[in-house]
Amino acid sequence: IKNAEIQEEYSKNSERLALQCSYLKFLDPDVVVKENGDEDLKPSNRWNEYKLNHSWWDALLQNYRDDTNNEATTSLKDIQGASLLKSRTQANIKVKRELLPPRVALSPGANKYVLVKAKDPDNGVLWFVKSAQASECGGPYHANVANDLVEWLEACDLEVEITGGGRIDYNPEKKYANVYGFSYGFGKGNHAKAAALIEKNSDILATFDNSPALY
Repeated sequence: IKNAEIQEEYSKNSERLALQCSYLKFLDPDVVVKENGDEDLKPSNRWNEYKLNHSWWDALLQNYRDDTNNEATTSLKDIQGASLLKSRTQANIKVKRELLPPRVALSPGANKYVLVKAKDPDNGVLWFVKSAQASECGGPYHANVANDLVEWLEACDLEVEITGGGRIDYNPEKKYANVYGFSYGFGKGNHAKAAALIEKNSDILATFDNSPALY
């Protein structure tokens, strides 16, 4: 079989899978006998309803979620989420500037981080560093880490830009953090700036590593 035929057959199977129904509802027909003796079907008031509570792919999806938990690198959803956050306009909600989020928010362990710049007409440019575990921010991608912080800053009527990201390995007992890696969605963060912000706004000793091989 030629490669083209294999691809065609694979596409047919994929299309059938994509069209598989999980919910179906339709009117039950009534049989009506016409004057000439022919039978005809007309919709009744009786509904037939069918739905799947479980499907054969549930276990596969669950296994995928378990396997990718904190180890996910990137996906189309990640890239789209990052693009959406990059281009999102300011919120209309106004709150007091005193309610700004902390400049530095780190979660223990090696987690993804984002470096965020917010423009304030009164105070100029403000910088924020945030790292988070997947269980804390709703997902394993940099866009998940950034989402709450961006919403908070936009609610303060600030113009927000996610300048990059990577990972921060933070040990709260030793009060030490190492900044490294990169983000597929936002690009590589300025690790030196992130480390400097951590030291300036906390009692944490911060270092950084710009090695290209590190993710």
